[in-house]
Amino acid sequence: MEGLRKGGFEAHLPQVAEMRSKADTHSEEAAKAVRDIRRVTRRQYSAEEKVRIVISGLRSEDSIAELCRKEGINQNLQYATRSGIEATHKQAIRRCRLR
Repeated sequence: MEGLRKGGFEAHLPQVAEMRSKADTHSEEAAKAVRDIRRVTRRQYSAEEKVRIVISGLRSEDSIAELCRKEGINQNLQYATRSGIEATHKQAIRRCRLR
């Protein structure tokens, strides 16, 4: 009981709060560093590369998962690019029919 009267547990609370804020600061700095690295190393795909990847996916030589692993891309990127190319193709066909 004597330790609690002198401040005991409550006396240590500000120190714990300081430790947490230092840890939060370090983790925020680390997260910022990771974001900066990803921003710099993010790969940009040309239109030709996107079409090549989608066509190889349509050929069904490998599964989409295997293709994406080989190319180093996320499957969602492959499907989004594929649907975008298909939509553009459909619009081009409609324009040709209207002529």
